[in-house]
Amino acid sequence: MTAQHPLAADALSPLSVDRHWTWRLMPGDFGFAIDAPSIPILAEEFAPIARSYPIVFAAKDPSPLAILGLGGTNLFVTAWDESTTVAADDPVAKPASDVALASHYIPAFVRRYPFGFLQAPDGRLVLGIHEDCARVRKNGDDGEALFVDGKPAELVRRALAFCEAFHTSAATTMAFVAALEERGLLVDRQADIVLADGRKLGLTGFRIVDPDRFQALDGPTVVEWHGKGWLALVHHHLASLDQWRALLRWQSNHGATSPITAAKAEDPVTPELVPTEG
Repeated sequence: MTAQHPLAADALSPLSVDRHWTWRLMPGDFGFAIDAPSIPILAEEFAPIARSYPIVFAAKDPSPLAILGLGGTNLFVTAWDESTTVAADDPVAKPASDVALASHYIPAFVRRYPFGFLQAPDGRLVLGIHEDCARVRKNGDDGEALFVDGKPAELVRRALAFCEAFHTSAATTMAFVAALEERGLLVDRQADIVLADGRKLGLTGFRIVDPDRFQALDGPTVVEWHGKGWLALVHHHLASLDQWRALLRWQSNHGATSPITAAKAEDPVTPELVPTEG
């Protein structure tokens, strides 16, 4: 299991007035994320994420990920579209408070689309855009302009601020993950799943925090992690694993109108996280 998805950074092109001065951005929905069954998340998002999705760690990175579906499909796109729309003049959809109050929290990694940072040859981070985004128009009067009078429009300035905040939070997130690895708390797991109709699914290539190892942390580490807010992050992660059952019920009843209605279904779904063989 990896964080490969249509929103990968290698699909970005540097945003420049020379190339994009006539380009505009239309309103749209979250259909671009339909093929992203897992999304990288930030440490500051663990609390709202844990109320809707399981949180795991990729086996290789190990970036924290929200699990949004099985079988290559994001099951929450429709629910996101029903709760908010990506406005042309707002690359982060709605203010964070509104996003958190939506029926299912929308990760920042999704909300920043079609913008993101990429690294220039000289090492600088520059704002980029997914040029193949369906919301992009290369000319015309519809939508919101990226540049006005040769300067970045308000839309681009907000996108830049959002991506700068995202980058800063990503560094904090990886410091937390590095501490988990240093303490040997992450263990390989795979999900063996039996759907209500008897179908069997498996999810491999992820890790979780071992509760016993976490419980055995020494006193000075506990004090340090409490001060950094890392104890709470681990608790949110472990609590989020209870969301497997709701997620898998909806996967089993994929015709349901939303994850909420599907979670009320009586059909049994059996998720089991077991150690990875080998």
